[in-house]
Amino acid sequence: MGRWRIVNEGDVKRTSSGNWRWIVTLVMVLSAQACGDEEAPAEGVEEGLDAESCEHMEEGPAVPITAAADPAAAPDATAEHARVDIALAPDGTGIVTYAAGAPGDYTFYFDKPVDLTITAPDGSTLALESSAPVDLCEAVAVKQVFELALGLHTIAIDASGQAEVRMVVEATDEHEDE
Repeated sequence: MGRWRIVNEGDVKRTSSGNWRWIVTLVMVLSAQACGDEEAPAEGVEEGLDAESCEHMEEGPAVPITAAADPAAAPDATAEHARVDIALAPDGTGIVTYAAGAPGDYTFYFDKPVDLTITAPDGSTLALESSAPVDLCEAVAVKQVFELALGLHTIAIDASGQAEVRMVVEATDEHEDE
């Protein structure tokens, strides 16, 4: 249905609501493409996270950083919807930081098996909630889930002599409503 508007004083003209339909359609299309073209699979949140991590691990974008030996010098590895390429020391170890924007479960995906030690903002060492291989794509080897608090965490990585690891982090709680 159209609406009425006054064009000139005393002149009334009917207008179309077609413009509003076009704007609503555009907003819906852009919202659906917020991070890739995919929707969370019907299988559940976990499979959706695995698929998204595969996409970011394979296609990037990539953020290169060099891990530090000292926590005080650790670089920031916080990168939303991106892969972080982490150069490690010759023995395959290094320390980075990750800033959790909200408390909750975070899944850390890696291209190689790694051991992680995550220290919370209050200095406590976090317990690993779960660890599993990822079979959805060849670019991701393993995932590890930790419950993070709000704030900056220190992550010690041990990749058993590897020179570099690739990491994608997904906030599990952000995907539960999809």
